[in-house]
Amino acid sequence: MSKQTSNQIVDILSLDHEGHGIARIDSKVTFVDGALAGEQVEINVYRQHAKYNSANAVAILKPSAQRTSPRDWSTRKAAYWSASAKSVPATSST
Repeated sequence: MSKQTSNQIVDILSLDHEGHGIARIDSKVTFVDGALAGEQVEINVYRQHAKYNSANAVAILKPSAQRTSPRDWSTRKAAYWSASAKSVPATSST
């Protein structure tokens, strides 16, 4: 059973074994992709089943203390390759 619904604001109660946030809407369990336990999020339910819903987090309204900023891998890669280049001895052709 699939049906598009409007966005809703929910509190994420915990996480399931796959890392989806768990919320309840009218006593029905809703699994939320992209949400952490303790957050208040705006969600979009993209699939409704008989016993549960599936949703995506649209906006994080109150972030969890566990949420961190993504790492900037471009600067880490540049530093790694720079250090690697310095540690490799130059080869000489004879």
